[in-house]
Amino acid sequence: MESPRGVSNIFGEDAVNEFCENMGIDMVVRAHQVVQDGYEFFARRRLVTIFSAPFYCGQFDNAAAMLVVDGSLQCSFRIRRPVDHAWTKRTPRSKCHSIFLPFSNHQLTMAIP
Repeated sequence: MESPRGVSNIFGEDAVNEFCENMGIDMVVRAHQVVQDGYEFFARRRLVTIFSAPFYCGQFDNAAAMLVVDGSLQCSFRIRRPVDHAWTKRTPRSKCHSIFLPFSNHQLTMAIP
């Protein structure tokens, strides 16, 4: 189903399970969505959302997470909490820009207030 923003799709647990089975994988790791604790599981841990920008755009009091995968494919998270921003001026979301940096065959997106 198309999302209200019109730039992505909304899916449920059944779609995640079907995708994992069809691709022969255990889990999907996705990003580019703010989650409060830096990471958030869905579909009985078959999908995890990672977000690595704490205090995103000065608008969210979210933590950042990094997924660490060791040589035996065991996963763990490193969490970074935002510092106290009571003294900083909040950046209006409309003034938050993204830049794209080439990184191998992927792009790294950074939010720049």
